[in-house]
Amino acid sequence: MKPENNIDNLISMMKAGKTVSDITFERDEAEAFIPIIKTLSSLPKASLPVAYREHRYAEALKPKSFFKTLVFFVRASAVPISVVAGLVLFVGTGYAAQSSIPGQNLFIVKKSLEQTSLIFTPEAQKPQARLALTEKRLAEAEQVLTNPNNDPESTKAVLEELNEQAQNTFSDVRKIADTKDLSDSEVKILSSLDEITKKQEVLANTIQPTNEQITEIKDNATKDAKESNENINRLIATINEKTLAELKDPNEIAISGGTISSISNSRIIVERTSFIIDPKTIAIFKDDQPFELSKLTAKSKVTIVGTKTGNNITAKTITIIELLEIPVAGTVKGDATGITPTPTPANTDPKEEPEQQPTTPTNNVNGTFIPEQP
Repeated sequence: MKPENNIDNLISMMKAGKTVSDITFERDEAEAFIPIIKTLSSLPKASLPVAYREHRYAEALKPKSFFKTLVFFVRASAVPISVVAGLVLFVGTGYAAQSSIPGQNLFIVKKSLEQTSLIFTPEAQKPQARLALTEKRLAEAEQVLTNPNNDPESTKAVLEELNEQAQNTFSDVRKIADTKDLSDSEVKILSSLDEITKKQEVLANTIQPTNEQITEIKDNATKDAKESNENINRLIATINEKTLAELKDPNEIAISGGTISSISNSRIIVERTSFIIDPKTIAIFKDDQPFELSKLTAKSKVTIVGTKTGNNITAKTITIIELLEIPVAGTVKGDATGITPTPTPANTDPKEEPEQQPTTPTNNVNGTFIPEQP
């Protein structure tokens, strides 16, 4: 029999009132274990301390929800209930404020939380963070202005907040541009902001001026959108000019932010400088998106880079900054000479004089060449 089984049998027999003389197996071994068994049997039963039992009981009843856990924590700690109540109110209010829009009472809480978040945002990431807020303001403006039941105060609030946030974003990018060259991501932020200000103007134009107050709101919103867009375009033109100034090829001719006076399938005239359009000419919009030259019209603003060969300049890239006119399908933009024919209007206003073309063209380009007479 195994020793552990012998001990078990000895303990069982002693509990039943047997004595050592009654044990018949392994008497000598049993006698050696008898004192140990008696000592262990005389020990009192272990009783858990009251504090430990209360702790285990509290663990079993510990609440699972956030609110119950908070109450349990307050009861078990010395934190004043007023402080905790204020904390719960602040967190709850902040959560509810996230769905608020300009003009509503909780929007000031939402805006405060956004500004607090910006404080802890690294400087390099602030333009992107502000752009995200501008996009949020645009969505809120669209939400209000597409609602037929919106009131003038809500309309005014969303448009003013949108304009303010767009200007703050532009200001951040402008500060960077004043100190160093903009990175690709920062240039994209500028392009995205340009698109937002254009949508801002479109939204302003959807407002129906039903009374004097609404008319004033619409006029102010349209003016703000135009000013923001002009500031952005000026900064874009400045960046382009800075980039073009670094060109090393003396045969490259560049015009930044120029206005197209005439365009045909084979030639484009920008600021009275004629460029040849060939199959290798690339046209892109300012956000680096490909653009069809057939959609490009006179009076649009572009940055154009070309290569001079003899007396001719061949356009390499045409970057569209502002497309002012949308061509009508089937219209002819110009003849082979690159000069757009001027149609004779049916009703001519006698007060409006036709634009006079200078007899001696002036070239606003970098380089020396003989311009082609228009």
